[in-house]
Amino acid sequence: MATIQIEVSAELAERLQRYQHELPRIIEQGLHELERGNTVQQPSNHSDAETLQRVYEALRAAGAVGPTPEERRRHLAEHDDWAPLVISEQPLSEMIIEERKSHSWDDGS
Repeated sequence: MATIQIEVSAELAERLQRYQHELPRIIEQGLHELERGNTVQQPSNHSDAETLQRVYEALRAAGAVGPTPEERRRHLAEHDDWAPLVISEQPLSEMIIEERKSHSWDDGS
């Protein structure tokens, strides 16, 4: 049997400690699954933040997520000339109540 050394984070080392006697089997099974599924990831020089940004941009391009809060703020600042529509002097809630009362299914109570 050969001995290898790997460098892992303190958190991962703590998690692995309880499985220390099973590590060869765990690594072999994991490697088998990766090779079988051809999902071996190539090493990346990107930081986690860069990876998250790339994932976000891909999701955004696919329409799965909307604009960021900063983009919303920028859009609202650029379009600050909007004004609410005034339909009548009466509040909309009162208009809805009057409309409902005008229908025959309402007994007026």
